[in-house]
Formats: sequence, structure tokens, C-alpha cells
Amino acid sequence: MPSSDADQTSTISFLISNKKTRLLVIDGYIYQQNKSTAKVSYWLCEIELCNAGVYLNSDDQFLKYAENPHTHIPVPERLEISQDVDKYLEGVGVGSLLLIY
Repeated sequence: MPSSDADQTSTISFLISNKKTRLLVIDGYIYQQNKSTAKVSYWLCEIELCNAGVYLNSDDQFLKYAENPHTHIPVPERLEISQDVDKYLEGVGVGSLLLIY
């Protein structure tokens, strides 16, 4: 399980899902936002059966990992697909994509 110290955390990045919500990426794991308050947001692993989570402050800076570790290894293919979709949506524009359907 990753350390809870913010100094040892890998780079945080974000993707946009096909539902236009932000996805958090840390160490090859993808998280969906679960809850947020004015000061803290809580993110859960996108894999339904995994209860791993991350806390970020209101400036999207890492605070700590939740107590539950991931129950799986990272899936780099899933991350690559998400990044490719993100690039496609930037290049085409969401309006053009909606016209297709």
C-alpha cells in the first residue's frame, strides 16, 4: 500500500471521462470522485469491488490515502484508453461528437 505521506506521492493527473466527469490518476490507478466538501474531496478506485480511496484538498493536492488498499494491480491499458479518448475529445470537440449520435 502506498505511503500516506504527501511527500512520497506520485504525480497527480486528471482525465475527463466520456460522461464529462473528472477522473483522478495516481500511480496507474484511476479514481472517481465520490464526495466533496469545501475543503476536501474523496475519490474511490474506479473498480467497483476495490475500496481504495484518496483524499485531496480543495486545490487538488494530495492529502492522504484511505485505509483500504487496492485489491488489484494497475491496468495500464485502461489508462491508455482513457488518455486516447481524452485526446480525441479535445481534438474533435464535444459538439462534433454529439452530432454523430
